Amino acid sequence: MTRPSAAESVVAGALVGRAGGGGHLVGDGNYDSGPLFDAAGAAGYQLVVPADDPAAGQGHRRVSRHRRRGLELARSAFGRALLRHRRRVESGFGARVSFGGGLGGLPAWGRRSWRVRSGGLGQAPD
Repeated sequence: MTRPSAAESVVAGALVGRAGGGGHLVGDGNYDSGPLFDAAGAAGYQLVVPADDPAAGQGHRRVSRHRRRGLELARSAFGRALLRHRRRVESGFGARVSFGGGLGGLPAWGRRSWRVRSGGLGQAPD
């Protein structure tokens, strides 16, 4: 069965409540979404995304207090440091998942969800 695709920010909003704890969540511009800021705030997190547009958060629509705080944080020294760390983590993660140990990348036929699903290795879906 094929599931409809959803925006990353929508999926993140559904997952953020499962994380537990609290603190700061750092993401790229794809996660600059009012509902995601609210979901993160409700779960005890402060979402921080790049605030490249100086007019961000000053539109004609309602801007949640969580998004307003996130934009303020992104423009602060602390927020810029968080965003620098995000870039380092993303770069390191990208390098590690694309390194095949000298064997090359995973072939196209190997990139199927049923091949990596628990209990479904090597078994084609019915």
